[in-house]
Amino acid sequence: MNGFINVHQAAAKWDVTPRQIQLWCKAGKFEGALKWNNRDWVIPENAERPPIVRHKHKLNKKIGGDSNNG
Repeated sequence: MNGFINVHQAAAKWDVTPRQIQLWCKAGKFEGALKWNNRDWVIPENAERPPIVRHKHKLNKKIGGDSNNG
């Protein structure tokens, strides 16, 4: 398909796994991405890599001792 790249090409282009590309496609991160033959994703050649979003986990720390721990 002219104007499109497959999942493996996109993964190599952006140095991520093919699975990550599939997840981004499913989440709608690429405008114009299509599912080809109800199986394979194709992404427009001019698509840009979605930003990496990392979540910071809050740690629940208790200050001091717990008087209920006998």
